[in-house]
Amino acid sequence: MDEDDKPILDAIRNPSIARVNRNCLRGLYSVIKSCDAHVRFCFLTGVTKFSKVNLFSGLINLRDITLNPAYSSICGYTEHDLETVFGPELSAFNRAEIRDWYNGYNWGGTDEVYNPFDMLLLFAEREFKAWWFETGSPTFLIDTLVECRVQSHSFEGMLATEELLSEFDIGMITPEALLFQTGYLTIVHRERLDGEQYYTLSYPN
Repeated sequence: MDEDDKPILDAIRNPSIARVNRNCLRGLYSVIKSCDAHVRFCFLTGVTKFSKVNLFSGLINLRDITLNPAYSSICGYTEHDLETVFGPELSAFNRAEIRDWYNGYNWGGTDEVYNPFDMLLLFAEREFKAWWFETGSPTFLIDTLVECRVQSHSFEGMLATEELLSEFDIGMITPEALLFQTGYLTIVHRERLDGEQYYTLSYPN
């Protein structure tokens, strides 16, 4: 199930409607839970990471893999993917330039990945452009950043906790969590300090 949060995001500037939509989704997931004997596997993705308590309270057996290193390359193309699947296409481009434009996403694993949407459009259009940003930047993201008067340089190299990166709910959106969850910030380093996991964030490219 892709973009499971779209009904909420479409109304994020109107919290009362967003909450109604969230409750409708909660009812849907409760029905899925009641039929779990017939569900072998379900994979949910969305732009944001809404609280399990508020949205998925009916689903008690979810496994969040957002920051799990074992799945860090599941939503992007690795160097190996490019070489083995798109080898014939690569000869027309400078590999360093491809990396500068589209590589640099990391969710805690050992490998950085390429934005798949950008790569496919690069191969189709034969031109370097910010394809994903031009076609996929949600209005709510721009509006929220303008409202918070965010300065772009303030996020470069910032240190964040796992709790901060997981924080997202209607009426409680921090710019850091929003930018990370929408793919405009990525992890460049992770370390454990005093028993807590910390992540250094930066811009992918």
